[in-house]
Amino acid sequence: METVVTDMHERVVGLDRDLDGSITELNEKTAALIARVDENERQVRLLRSMMEENQHKIDNLLRMLYELKVALYRHWGLDPGPAVTTPPRASGIRIEPPSRPTSSGSRVVVEPPPSAAAAPSIGDAEAYAEAKKYYDADSFGEAKAAFSSFLTEFSRSEHRHKAVFWLGKCHLEQSEYTEAIRAFETLRSQYPDSSYMAYALHNQAVAHFRRGEKETAVALMEEVVANYPTSTAADQARRDLKQLQSR
Repeated sequence: METVVTDMHERVVGLDRDLDGSITELNEKTAALIARVDENERQVRLLRSMMEENQHKIDNLLRMLYELKVALYRHWGLDPGPAVTTPPRASGIRIEPPSRPTSSGSRVVVEPPPSAAAAPSIGDAEAYAEAKKYYDADSFGEAKAAFSSFLTEFSRSEHRHKAVFWLGKCHLEQSEYTEAIRAFETLRSQYPDSSYMAYALHNQAVAHFRRGEKETAVALMEEVVANYPTSTAADQARRDLKQLQSR
């Protein structure tokens, strides 16, 4: 009898040891899998950011080409006719940013847009690129600080409208919807012709929806579709509108 008990005890100890080893191995594999998922998500966000940046540039180039074509037609005394599609433009709605400070006591400080003859301060491109690196690395707190510092320091930079947009995106990523809306409204007010306008409107709509303001979100997405029909932001807005209107 004593031998049987001893044998059973040894078996139980062995099973416990094997179980502990299996749990440890499972925990290690789970941790490694989570790390890989986090890295994949970071890479996806980085690629999405790069796609948005490139799309902004494409939209801006398309608008410039259209304006050049119209100028050439006028120079030659020709009528562009109905075949020429008017490029998407901002709606002209200007929403002034609220003067009330945010919950953190800070404001989005944006100076009036500089004149065409004003030269950007030395180092503005580098400062903007550095702030964007923080965003691409998902370091949204550092990115907010860097973009805010950029806006304060470089009052005549051509990158200001982009800095305001990415500042709003940082707030949106951190669920700071009021601050995000304020930044996107600032872009609309100060830089209505920005190549980032369609994306700012769409992101502002997302912020309003997450605050439970569905009607405002729908109105903004409809504005994106109406004024920027060929942009990728309009494509996303159409998909979002179908979901919102079915709720």
